[in-house]
Parts: sequence; structure tokens; C-alpha cells
Amino acid sequence: MSNEQQLLILGRKHAAEFEQIVEQRGFKATCIPREAGMQALQSVLEQPIAGVIATNDGGSLMAAYVAEQAEVLYPSVRSVVLCQHKLKSRDAQMQWIPNAVPRYTGITLSAFAEGKRPNLSEVTFPVIVKPFRSSFSRATAICTTEEEVESWIEQNAEQLRRTNDTYRGLWSDITGGQMPLDGFIIEERAEGEQVTLDGYVHNGEVRFIGVTDSVLLYESLSFARFEYPSAIDEHIQEEMRQITRDVLRGIGFDNGFFNIEFVAHHQYGVKLVEINSRPSMQFQRLFEWVDGVKLLDMMVEEAVGGDPEKRLGERHAREDGVAFCYVFRRERDGLIASMPTAEDIRRAKAPLKNGHVSLFAPPGTKLSSLSQDAMTYRYAYAYGHVPERIQVGAAIAHMEDVLPFTFTDQEE
Repeated sequence: MSNEQQLLILGRKHAAEFEQIVEQRGFKATCIPREAGMQALQSVLEQPIAGVIATNDGGSLMAAYVAEQAEVLYPSVRSVVLCQHKLKSRDAQMQWIPNAVPRYTGITLSAFAEGKRPNLSEVTFPVIVKPFRSSFSRATAICTTEEEVESWIEQNAEQLRRTNDTYRGLWSDITGGQMPLDGFIIEERAEGEQVTLDGYVHNGEVRFIGVTDSVLLYESLSFARFEYPSAIDEHIQEEMRQITRDVLRGIGFDNGFFNIEFVAHHQYGVKLVEINSRPSMQFQRLFEWVDGVKLLDMMVEEAVGGDPEKRLGERHAREDGVAFCYVFRRERDGLIASMPTAEDIRRAKAPLKNGHVSLFAPPGTKLSSLSQDAMTYRYAYAYGHVPERIQVGAAIAHMEDVLPFTFTDQEE
């Protein structure tokens, strides 16, 4: 391929890292933010395209559209939509993996406004109420009664419409306006340990990168930390892998990366939480530190028609320790007043095999202006790599101790 061909990167995150890899491969890297509309997509289609990469949910749908128009490898629009629209996704899952699907129902905001109410007779409380399409658990809650469900929908309806307005035009253009965005799915809350399975599909073959433990804060939907590799039993991991093969083949997902969230219980089995049509970018360091897997290199390889397997290197022979991503959160909104210095970060990483600190925003930023779930406010990630799982708790405590943050509760 000539170096005039461009490789599109849909989404700003990791764009600079991707650009370096792409240009080393002899292609031109073109970054398109998620907020770009259909006009921007049509414009890039006027130039030769070697492949597409997406780092977030919005970018994934855009990438699928561009790939179909440019006839390059990427999961189809249909398969991406069946990952992203949570109600349609559940309907599709019922065809292929019914035993892994919690009981659910749904309602559009237009029907709710007309006085209709979700049919909750077939679900058992507690339930999780979440928008048809969302990320970071926005507008998502655990409800224990019908009254709580209706109240949550009522309280969040207008905000959901406003959030969807930023995406509505693109969604309608790409899907043909056949799937409403404004609505909520209500599904039984599965019991057990939450884990995330990352992998990719290459020419119809479902392959796996790894399973990560996703540890929730007590009685919430906010993540406290992630640990890789998972400590969950291997036979449960194999059950998750088989469910993944069945559902991805069922919806026709091919030539792309995914992560699927599961809840696993020794008595109740494995339930699928949701399918994401892109990898867990947040875990790329964990994969590399433990397994030597370079996720971004693999994504570029798949995008340009190569085989990502050759980018795995010696991963199967060199599993090395345990890596974690700890989420700094607080319960209240506020302004970031001060944050760790470079010396603080150096001290935080010093005792670890590998370490990294990701600060979300500079001082003066209001936490609610960042992407947040409905329960808490994130402001940083602390990554670490230790020889043994038993050392994770002490490593996190050390990083909490030496990474100082202060906040003001009101803008002065």
C-alpha cells in the first residue's frame, strides 16, 4: 500500500501513540474526534483509506460506517449496533446465549411520557436501570422497587435526551433511524464477581487476550479497581470464552476488538453484562506488563489487514506477576484544588515493578464536567505491577498515601 493511504483513528484517546505506530508502518494517521458529524466522515472517504481504529463506543460506530463505505476490515455496522444498543443487544443475545442473559424489559421515553410503564412482572428485584445506550454507567442505578424504577426514569429522562442530542444525528444517519436512543432497559442484577474478557475476532476466529477482575465498590456500580490476570476459576473463564464465541458469531461481529463484561457465580453460573465493540483501552498497560501484549500494535495490525497474533510475541510463556488499575474517586462533586507533583508520582511508582499515574484534569476542573457514573466522581487512575497478588492491597495503600489531592466543594 502506498503511504498516501490513511489509517483513521476515531477518538482522541491514545491518538498520539497510535500516530507513531501508524507512521512507522508507512501510513498517514488521521484522527477524527467522536464529536465529528457525518460531513466529516464523508470528507475522509474522499481519500484512500487503509483501515480504521476506534478507541471508544462512539468512535466504534463511526469506524464501522467508514469501513463499510471504504470496504476495509472492521466489524459491520449491524454488529456494532447490536453491541451498543442495550435493549437490541439483549434481544439478539436471547437468540444465541439465552442462559447467559438476565431477565429484562425496556421502555422508551416517549412511551413513558404517554403514561405507559415498564412491565416488571417478569423480573426479580433488585434490578439495574440503564439507558439504551450509555458508557461509564451514566444514568444507571440499582433499584429495589417499581417506584424506584419509575422515579429514576422520571428524574433522568431530560438529562438523557440532552446527552443523546450530541449523538442523535450520527446515530440516526448510520442506523437509518430505526432504533430509538431515548429509553431505559431494566434487568435483573446478576449475583457474583464481575470480570471483563478482552479479545478480538480475526477472519471469523474468536481469539482472547485475557480476563480482568473488575472489583466494584460495595453495593454500587462504581469500579474500585481492576486486577489482571483474573483470579477466577479457569473453568468459569472457559465458560465465558464459549459464551463469547457463540454471541459474537451470532451477531456477525468480525475483524475487530471487543471487551465483554460478565458476572460469574459458583451457584448461578455466568451472566453477560454487556458487549463493548472495542477493547478495554484502560487495561493496555496491564496486558503489556504481565503478558508482554502490545494492544495498540495489535489494533493497527488488524486494521491494515495483518494478523494481530504475530504481535502477541512470547505472551503465553511469560506471564509476570499481577497488574492493577486503582480508581481515585470521591462521593461529592467539587473543584480539583491541587494534585500530585512529579516527585509525588515518582515516589508512588518507586517500589513497583512498573507504575503509572493518569491525572484526568488540571486544578480548577469541576469533577462533574468529566465523564462520570451516576454514583461517584473519578479524578485519577493509579496503575501498578507487583510480583504477587497478595501485594496489590499494600501497593494501592502506598499510592493513596503518597499521591495527595485536595478539593473545594464550591467554586470560589
